[in-house]
Amino acid sequence: MTTDDETEYDTVKILNETPEFRGTDLDVYGPFEEGDEVEVPKDNAEILVNRGNAEYLNDGGENPQ
Repeated sequence: MTTDDETEYDTVKILNETPEFRGTDLDVYGPFEEGDEVEVPKDNAEILVNRGNAEYLNDGGENPQ
């Protein structure tokens, strides 16, 4: 998904409680609870997945489910 400002987004499933954070698009996301399915900027999705806090739900991620 792409918005007018060209920020790309991925949908992820949250695996662990995640505190509120500011995304690369400068919007605030969270806090999230385990099981939440959320759309966040692609760079933030990658960080969440790499830290073991989320898994990809769409084909946009490196490890789609």
